[in-house]
Amino acid sequence: MVLTNLKLIWNQREILA
Repeated sequence: MVLTNLKLIWNQREILA
């Protein structure tokens, strides 16, 4: 699902930040 993908991307973004 797109929402799940966005959530995963957002999680990675927070970890990288």
